[in-house]
Amino acid sequence: MDPLSIGSAVVGLIAAASRIGPVLYHFIANTRDAPSSAAQLFSEMQGITAVLQQLQAYLIDASESSAGRRAMLSLRNIMTSLTACVTTYSRLERLVGKCVEEGQLKRVKWLLHEREISELAQKVQGEKLNLVFMLTILQCESQREAEMSMQLLNQNVERLNSSNEDIKHRIDTFSIDHASPTLGKSPETDATCVSPLHVPAYEVDLSGSRVYRRVRPRASVWSVGSTDRVSMALSVFSNLTVDDVSNVSVLCLPIWSSDISNASHYRFRQ
Repeated sequence: MDPLSIGSAVVGLIAAASRIGPVLYHFIANTRDAPSSAAQLFSEMQGITAVLQQLQAYLIDASESSAGRRAMLSLRNIMTSLTACVTTYSRLERLVGKCVEEGQLKRVKWLLHEREISELAQKVQGEKLNLVFMLTILQCESQREAEMSMQLLNQNVERLNSSNEDIKHRIDTFSIDHASPTLGKSPETDATCVSPLHVPAYEVDLSGSRVYRRVRPRASVWSVGSTDRVSMALSVFSNLTVDDVSNVSVLCLPIWSSDISNASHYRFRQ
């Protein structure tokens, strides 16, 4: 089974929020002295869903924004931020599920897990902020604001990598065997990763791209031979941006169905 594509991650995150959100709302509206942490979590999830819905168009069709703005948003920042979102939502849904009894959240159970829930709500808030920075870079009118958002996004992602060993390890060691930045121009493929079986077309497209010309001298890390095709680690893509990719949504994240507890929200290619 292939890892999770960016397009499927965005759709799945929205689906996950649509499942947790109504349960939280009912809990807040019908529970006397409902914990403030529940309202905070509900608000953060609403916010991140709104941002994800706006980002969808840019990830599927990057031409919606200017080339200059696309060049300000790195693939590594997108992948790191979405990987963090998916893993956080998985933990969150599992934890909220522990507080549910007969289809409803119970205040006593919530309070037992409130500390951990609040910590996850803080993570959701930080991840939402990163997505807001991405959206600002792509669509704001002010170049200065876009540059400031890029700087803040870079700082946040660096902090995330420093504080979360799991995310850092996933991103640093992930092999992109299942995704080509030069393929997948059709929106219909946004929910799945590009198959590595299309290597001939990949090599033809890649050899003529400005991205390949820029990194071609690094022969030691760039392997597209017939034996170990496309065995480049994601670290090689550290300097690539949305402007270097025809369809960001088909690129994969370092997440497999066995890594998360709510895999049913996402579409993994068999």
